Amino acid sequence: MSMHPATRWTQFITPLGGIIALTCFFMPWVGMSAPLIRRNNSLTFNRLGVNLFLTEHPVPNAFFITAAFIASVAIVGLSIYMVIRRKPWACKVPTLISSGIGLSNLLSVYLMYVKIYQNSDIGDYSGKFGFWGTVAGFVIAVIGTLLIRSDEENNDSKVSVQKKQFWFVVHAGGIVALFCFFMPWEGIGALMGHSGFELMNREFVVRIAFLTSIITLAGSFYTLASGNFRRLRVVVLVSIGIGLGILLTYCFNFYVEGFVQQRILRSVGAEVSKESFKFGLWGTILGYIVSAVGMFLINGKNKNKQVEVPAE
Repeated sequence: MSMHPATRWTQFITPLGGIIALTCFFMPWVGMSAPLIRRNNSLTFNRLGVNLFLTEHPVPNAFFITAAFIASVAIVGLSIYMVIRRKPWACKVPTLISSGIGLSNLLSVYLMYVKIYQNSDIGDYSGKFGFWGTVAGFVIAVIGTLLIRSDEENNDSKVSVQKKQFWFVVHAGGIVALFCFFMPWEGIGALMGHSGFELMNREFVVRIAFLTSIITLAGSFYTLASGNFRRLRVVVLVSIGIGLGILLTYCFNFYVEGFVQQRILRSVGAEVSKESFKFGLWGTILGYIVSAVGMFLINGKNKNKQVEVPAE
């Protein structure tokens, strides 16, 4: 099957961006300088991106960096595989989701370190070319997907009855996800603690997840109201994927850091109250899962010919 002339060239932009992002993980990411006692100069050292999570003592929020690394690997593998299959457009949604998760996680970690070192006297922190190269790689991958023209065009203006029902499932999931942002997300013991909305002030990834829940809800509502079931399909699907991926990464990072802290405290004989997630976070994740199931059913109906009726 012949491809559009522009696609023949742009199909290589996405794998190039993924390769740049993956390669830059093995370059200097972090530069830190600490003043030396009784001297006028300072001690400066750099750390590679992989050193931030592939060490015996990983840095705080290391799982966010790990998720970004996995996202870069996924982009490279999927994009190259689809180029070989001559279907570069088939990796558009996975690439957008992976890039969104990667960029959100990296910017969250960067902002955390900038805030820490700005409010302390232990030294200066700066992101090196490896970090910004990884960010640029994810951005290039996104640009590549936007430039690729799909060979599969579907200009149907009719609406499947079952497809409309599945869009209601997506909309319901978006409502649940957004509503649960205002419920307790974490706390210690029986204490409810902060809601997801309150956690946005300290966690950049939570802000992104909140934004994706709004996009999911607004996009599904517009789809149902307008009857155009294709215009925002990719936007809603990517939003669900990014939001769900970010929150799952957030959970894994929480449990990994909690396990490490508990082990350190037990080694010195100290005890600390264990913090846990509350029903608000799990409700938000459940809302995203419901929306994802709805989108999966919609995509399944797109692949199978169904009896269609005119849109109301």
